[in-house]
Amino acid sequence: MRFKSLMAGSVVAVLSVAGCNSSNDKTTAPEIEKKVEAPKPADDKKAKEAAAVAKATYHEVTHDGRIYVMASDETAAGGAKGKHPAMSVTKIGYGPKGETVVFEASEGGGVEKKLIEAFKAKYKMN
Repeated sequence: MRFKSLMAGSVVAVLSVAGCNSSNDKTTAPEIEKKVEAPKPADDKKAKEAAAVAKATYHEVTHDGRIYVMASDETAAGGAKGKHPAMSVTKIGYGPKGETVVFEASEGGGVEKKLIEAFKAKYKMN
């Protein structure tokens, strides 16, 4: 009989300890999962393009009969020496006197659009 009561006491003790670790315990704080999506490459490209367009300022330089329309002081200095920007759009005969015009460009196309519009406004072109 003594063995049965010891055994029953052991079973109760094991069950009560096991019950402390159950997921039904209301005293533990719930875990909060935070899901953060990484930016998509397309979004990153759009952001870079928007920043490049916003930063672009109109600089016009003439060299060897060509008009260079650049988006920064740095590239305008290069244009004065006849250096093409890393990306450009060249329009032959587009200048007010038929000059070739080289516009600095960007991968998304926004910078050259801004510069071409400014060029057209300056020379009253439609």
